[in-house]
Amino acid sequence: MERFASVVLLILLCACDGKLHLQFSGGSAKPTKASYSPRRPMTYTRNPPFTRQLPRSARQSLDPTWSQSWSGLTPQGPYFRESGARKTILRNLVPGQVWSLEQVQGVIYVHVPVRMTIVKISEGLLGYSAVAPTEEMLGLLQSLEEQEDSRLSHLVLPTTAAEHKLFAVALAQVRPDLHFWIVPDQFAFPINLPNELLGFPTGRTKLIPLPYSSDATPWAAEVPYRLLGPLPSKDGISIFEELIAYHSASETLLCCDLLVSVPQDPPEIVLRNDARALWWHGRDKATDDVANEESIASLRLEKEQEGWQKIALFSLYFQSGALGVANEPDGSISGALKFFETAFPDDVSENARKLGWGAFYPFTWKPEWRSSFAYLCCAGALLVPPILAVLILNRRPLRVLEFVDEVCTSFQFKRVVSCHFDAPVSAQADAVRDAFSFLEEGVRPTNELNAWEKLPWQVRRRGEQPTRDLAFLRDFEKQLTDLGSIFPRGPRVRRNLFGALEGSAA
Repeated sequence: MERFASVVLLILLCACDGKLHLQFSGGSAKPTKASYSPRRPMTYTRNPPFTRQLPRSARQSLDPTWSQSWSGLTPQGPYFRESGARKTILRNLVPGQVWSLEQVQGVIYVHVPVRMTIVKISEGLLGYSAVAPTEEMLGLLQSLEEQEDSRLSHLVLPTTAAEHKLFAVALAQVRPDLHFWIVPDQFAFPINLPNELLGFPTGRTKLIPLPYSSDATPWAAEVPYRLLGPLPSKDGISIFEELIAYHSASETLLCCDLLVSVPQDPPEIVLRNDARALWWHGRDKATDDVANEESIASLRLEKEQEGWQKIALFSLYFQSGALGVANEPDGSISGALKFFETAFPDDVSENARKLGWGAFYPFTWKPEWRSSFAYLCCAGALLVPPILAVLILNRRPLRVLEFVDEVCTSFQFKRVVSCHFDAPVSAQADAVRDAFSFLEEGVRPTNELNAWEKLPWQVRRRGEQPTRDLAFLRDFEKQLTDLGSIFPRGPRVRRNLFGALEGSAA
């Protein structure tokens, strides 16, 4: 329980990511500005013209300080930040066909990209997932609509995951012209309320029809899709479900959380949102000095890359094998006190203190963190996030692999755009199948392969991530299995000589 207790404690401590403080009073969340101002000025107008036509309640919800009341059970919660702390950028991923609006999400400066992908269809524009509808985001969306002389007419919520659902619902609320399409098995925790009470717009929210047919929706012929799920937990509390779509005009596969590609260097949005996150993580222990705006360029670039790579390890493993935590909490008051005694060391440099968090830094990185990142990155190859691989997808390996094979045979894609990390990623069916090879028999773990990125695709299989880095997630898996929260692991699947799957999809 020690590892689990430490993570729970850190999450409770870090409900806000150090850039603002939430004050709760009378059922509302009101952020107060921190003393730091990003070095890059904001470039959007305060009130995009179309917002003046919205009802007062909708205009208030666009306020980037988010002092909106929590009444009405709307799911915005404390995920929204002041405008200076939640940067948005617009990127053109495929000229004239695919764009992304990107922000960051995370706690303890563990900032990873999250994106809304927008594709062109005959009816206008279609959004796949969403990001927080701040004024800047809405202004950039409006500029894209004006550039393409097209309105965003459809928004797809491709998952049941809360971090995507919150933003999609919020965007649908402030854009009453949107047709809002959702995967069918939405749920809420701790009380599973109806969608209407969770803020889903009444009358405009539609379940995505299943099974797929080209006339299922106004956009289905141009953006066909396949659904993985529902994959419920054993205790019935949660459901995993994800819709993968294919934009045929650009030959682009759209996915939400199932696949990511981890780049070597920090993504543009992480740098532009708040470089302090990279500087804060760019050290091995609390007392190491850190980079800042005044550092020489070579040192700053080196530390920003190091910080990003450690952020990637944090976000995907939670507690990599290369990460040490002094005096991990054991669930007791005395254990928590010992943890805090070492979590705020006195001999932290002044530059580190200026990064915020009150000199909080309870971590120590071992030298092998670099090899852990190399295995995670694998030259940017597609990866199934470890938390999905260890806690969800390996419960039903054959069902997942059948879905993967259906996607790979149905869609002739040349690139993959995920809602997280890098995009677009040049990849075809063999790369997607390889990412899921950890569910197959006879595939060696990544760390057993030498010069992985130089191997031909015929023998280049990712397999599982290194055992040392999966230790925390496997401990957590055992706890959840013992508690009856998740099903036991399913058996790995064998492919015959012709590549066909063998086994039972129990």
